[in-house]
Amino acid sequence: MKVSNFVGTGMIMTCLMLSTSCSSTEDNEIVLPNDRVDIELNGSTRAAANSLKDFYVNFTTDAAKYVDNESDLSGNFIVSPLSASMVLSMIANGVEEDVRQEISDYLGTNDVDALNSFASTMLTKLPKIDNQTEVKLANSAWVNNNYKLLTDYSSLLSNRYNAEINYLDFVGNIEKESKIIDNWCAKQTNGVISKMVDKIEPNTLAIILNAAYFKGLWKEGTFSEKNTTSKPFHGTKGTNDVDMMHADHSVRDYYKDDNFELFYLPFGNSAYSLMVVLPNENMSIEEANNMLSTELLNDLRSNAVACNLAVDLPRFKVDTNLKLDDILNEGGLSKTVGLLALDMFENGPQNGFVKYHQGAALMIDEKGAKAAAATSGSIVDSAPIITGGTYSVSVDRPFYFFLMEISTQACVFSGRITDI
Repeated sequence: MKVSNFVGTGMIMTCLMLSTSCSSTEDNEIVLPNDRVDIELNGSTRAAANSLKDFYVNFTTDAAKYVDNESDLSGNFIVSPLSASMVLSMIANGVEEDVRQEISDYLGTNDVDALNSFASTMLTKLPKIDNQTEVKLANSAWVNNNYKLLTDYSSLLSNRYNAEINYLDFVGNIEKESKIIDNWCAKQTNGVISKMVDKIEPNTLAIILNAAYFKGLWKEGTFSEKNTTSKPFHGTKGTNDVDMMHADHSVRDYYKDDNFELFYLPFGNSAYSLMVVLPNENMSIEEANNMLSTELLNDLRSNAVACNLAVDLPRFKVDTNLKLDDILNEGGLSKTVGLLALDMFENGPQNGFVKYHQGAALMIDEKGAKAAAATSGSIVDSAPIITGGTYSVSVDRPFYFFLMEISTQACVFSGRITDI
């Protein structure tokens, strides 16, 4: 492969938002939850889904290590492992073999085509599986109009990733083109993230974006504002009184060992669930980061059983703007964040740098639960069998969270809260 003297710059940006406020249609309309169904996968996409489970945890812990090493960053963060996997998969289809292999190793599978198919399935199915959640996933490629994507690569982005392909003037109309991209991002995130492009360098080859938006109702009976009280949260920077939500005893999956507690809080029809991982109160955040591995999390999840569990969880908001280059470096992707041998342009440079960026925002409160109780109060599920005992858990110290689709274990969002 001939190497061009010109070094271009590619940028990848991911826009995300998660909230739990009421998303109603008519004020008095009762929206009953549809039945939860598993997302159907074939042999190869099921293998890809299983392989990505390790990546979701590793990406989250890599982000935690990066945040903790940056003195100007808060210990709180949110990322989207699913979005990151889609962006990396799109890049893997447009680079030479050595970089493709590095990305594949990080994602846990050598079958890039299976990753493409899995991404296509998630883009189609995730927005439809729970009518009490609003999920939007979108991809786009914004290409310097001096160059042209290879037809096969452009078709793959369009057909497998539902990506919009747009050619813009990155030299003469930088401010105008930046606004076009920001407007796309704002539209896909319902206005939550409206500014992602600070500056487009004239030598930018392409900008590849993935936008994700989630707005979900807690499953009926989870939280109510009348049960929220002021309680202490023991963060890494000291103890503060916070608004602590309370969920009465109900059947929830839960497990505790000597180091961690784990429990699930479902949304809507239980297709999506927030998994909370709470380190022991005597464990430092550094110890928790070092201990939280894929193996440990799999062990905690496999041992979780239905218990009669009460939960105290603080209201919180977190937004993060991270340079993913450093997170990927933390994960050992030196080639992926370096000078890449590109295989995506018909007439462009054959090598270039890629900048990875992700912006995300998260809000957790009782509103979803209040709306869920009002909209689905007439629904009575058959009572699940309680195989554990009766417990209470208070999330009054730093914790990790993973928002997942249950049947595929696809981790849409994850992060950590250290201080409120």
